[in-house]
Amino acid sequence: MALRLWNGERRLSEMYRELREELRGKADTARQAGLSEAAFAIYGVLADAGPLKTAERKTPYGKLDESTKKLASLLEEQLEPSLRIVDWAKKDDVQREMRKTIKRQLRAEGYEAERVDAVAEGIVELMKRRRG
Repeated sequence: MALRLWNGERRLSEMYRELREELRGKADTARQAGLSEAAFAIYGVLADAGPLKTAERKTPYGKLDESTKKLASLLEEQLEPSLRIVDWAKKDDVQREMRKTIKRQLRAEGYEAERVDAVAEGIVELMKRRRG
């Protein structure tokens, strides 16, 4: 019984180490791309949403799209004042303003109207998980 527990603890320790390395890897990738961790996470939401622009360019595998990087950084900068509000994650009016800001910027960048709402919601949810 004690041996089984030891093996379980060893596996847990190994899983923790792997997770820590994965997180460090993402932080390093963000740093190498010239983005903060939050902007890199926003970039991920934008990239995961698929091609949103009507005439979006494809980038080579492993390279980050410069226009999407700039947009992610800009969104982070524009959302920062709202994120400083106490209990912003519980205040619907603050979240509504955040979504409005995001949508305005996405439309200005030429993103398709059908996808803007879902992306804005995704970014607000991401910020709730990271900073809420």
